[in-house]
Amino acid sequence: MHSENDIFTSSKEKTTDIMAVGSSLNEPQAKRTVRDSVFTHLFRDKRYLMQFYRALHPEDGSATEENLVNITIDNVLVDGPYNDLGFLVGDRMMILTEAQSTWSVNVVIRGFLYLAETLRKYFAQHKSNLYGSKKVCLPRMELYVIYTGDRGKRPDELSLTDEFFGGEKCAVDVTVKMIYGSAASGEDGEEDIIGQYVNFCRVYTEQYQLYGRSRQTIAETIRICREHNILKEYLESRETEVMTMMEFGIDRDFFVEIYYENKYQEKYQEKFERELEREVAKKAEEVTRSVTEEVTRSVTEKVTRDAVEKTRTEAAMKMLREGKLTMEQIAYYQDLPIDTVRRLSDELLTLA
Repeated sequence: MHSENDIFTSSKEKTTDIMAVGSSLNEPQAKRTVRDSVFTHLFRDKRYLMQFYRALHPEDGSATEENLVNITIDNVLVDGPYNDLGFLVGDRMMILTEAQSTWSVNVVIRGFLYLAETLRKYFAQHKSNLYGSKKVCLPRMELYVIYTGDRGKRPDELSLTDEFFGGEKCAVDVTVKMIYGSAASGEDGEEDIIGQYVNFCRVYTEQYQLYGRSRQTIAETIRICREHNILKEYLESRETEVMTMMEFGIDRDFFVEIYYENKYQEKYQEKFERELEREVAKKAEEVTRSVTEEVTRSVTEKVTRDAVEKTRTEAAMKMLREGKLTMEQIAYYQDLPIDTVRRLSDELLTLA
């Protein structure tokens, strides 16, 4: 088992000759949600989900991958509670988990909302009659938060009544168990899958502090983790896929960031948000009933790119009308080819 200092020291020694991060807008960057993306992607695979469950319940030797049923709430296009990971172990246990790098006792309230929504769907799926005289089946529920930030003096669990009502008895109480590393160490002292994920997050944080949101951060994180047996099997078998998933190109978050940083775009903020949300929602509604989740995701990404391109062009046209910036400046701020800006300028002259 490797300490954080060993990992971080080796990363610094091997990266002293890397150029400082100053990537252009077109260069792939690390997503803000790298840790969340890896968490959900990792445990979508039942092999690793089984390891996750074994780390939480090493005493259960009877459960198999077939017993695990994914019940993660994943609201992509609508408002509502969602959790990072939820699964059933047969009909006897329901486990809901959230991964967090920022400390907040509000995770207890979120856990309560996740639980309520998950139970609502569970009862609907099982056609449970909550108004009948017969007692319905209810799986044992467990709530966890995997915290990847600074441990400090953090509690082992959080209670709704303790945190918000001073321990006074209340109609509802929810307890969330906090995990800061391995849930259970193996006989050989190796980290379990949860501990490995936490170490992955810490390596990523260290590389982010060195290189910012650059592709170098992603590459170094994967290299260091493979060398130190941190999610090694997962990273080696899916390195290209993980690299792509962690990268941040011209997507919604990227455009929002650039759009709002440009002081000349402030008055277009509300219009941009409204149009982008409308385009994404419209296309998503058309395909949701007839295509798989993967196809829906790809179509939504295309619509987002189209909406970004449309909004960027319209913003450039408005800048040309205002006449405050040169065509070169407009091309830079909107990340458009100069030929495109010249064409837009010619169109304005034609309309005039």
